[in-house]
Amino acid sequence: MPAFQIKSQTSDCVTLDLLTFDDLELLRSKRTILRNSSCSIQANHIAPNSNRRYLILTYTVEFDRIHYPLPMEYCGPPDPQILQATIRRLESEMGRMQEQLERASGQSRTCLAEKTSHLEKRYPFQEN
Repeated sequence: MPAFQIKSQTSDCVTLDLLTFDDLELLRSKRTILRNSSCSIQANHIAPNSNRRYLILTYTVEFDRIHYPLPMEYCGPPDPQILQATIRRLESEMGRMQEQLERASGQSRTCLAEKTSHLEKRYPFQEN
C-alpha cells in the first residue's frame, strides 16, 4: 500500500504517490512474478535505509503509463517546534494571499462594472 497518495485536482492523467522502500519492493516482486511465472526464484534486496521515501510521479496517457521515481532523503524525526513555526508561517501566508485575492476580486468587479456601464451607454439596450 502506498504510504500516501495525491490525486491531481486539475488533471486525471497525473498522480503522485509517496512510497516506502517496502512498497517499492512489493510492486517490484509482483511485476517479477507476473513476468516470470515459471521462475520461482526471487532476488533478496536489502534496504539501505528503510526510512527512505520515494515520490512517484505517474503520467498516464491513452496507451502509456510513465513513472518518474524521485528518491527523497530521510532527514530524521521532525522537530515539533520547527513544524509548529512552519504551520504558523504558512497560515499567515495563506491569510495574506486570501486578502490579496479578495482585493483583486473586488477590483475586478469594479472594473467589470465600469466596462459594463460604458458599454451600456455606448450601445443602449433596445427591447423589440
